[in-house]
Amino acid sequence: MLVHDYPEVFLESFEQAALVARLEKSRWDGQLGVLSIGKAQAVYGSMTWEEARDYEKVKKEILYQLDINPETYRQAFRSRKQWEAKEQWALLQWMADLASKWLEPVESFKSEICDKILLEQFLNDLEEETQKWVHCHRPGSSAEALQLAENFSTALGEKP
Repeated sequence: MLVHDYPEVFLESFEQAALVARLEKSRWDGQLGVLSIGKAQAVYGSMTWEEARDYEKVKKEILYQLDINPETYRQAFRSRKQWEAKEQWALLQWMADLASKWLEPVESFKSEICDKILLEQFLNDLEEETQKWVHCHRPGSSAEALQLAENFSTALGEKP
């Protein structure tokens, strides 16, 4: 498995291997830099020396540049799955994994998770033109989405 195949799985495997090998976390960044290929390697190479010395920053930047984020997981979770395997438990497990990565329950409080769901539904229920405008600005909360929608309506001369 290479970083360009499934970058997130690669990073998780890398972290597990580094822990098992008892590699000091301060050395993870250099090891990851050596193992990275393709776009991940380009991301690593474009970082300053100081940035590249921080494994968490490197990981975050690679995932960001490869467009792997909660929105990606939300879209995958909400999309219709053409499931080839006949094992329903595998489908449910895969969906649970996507939901977990979308909603980030370990890091989120109940209200934050509810706001993510509210944000998604609010975006779905906006008029198409407003929806596109708000969506392209990637709001992080329902309140931010509301502000963007109101600003858009005001700019068009409509009453928010």
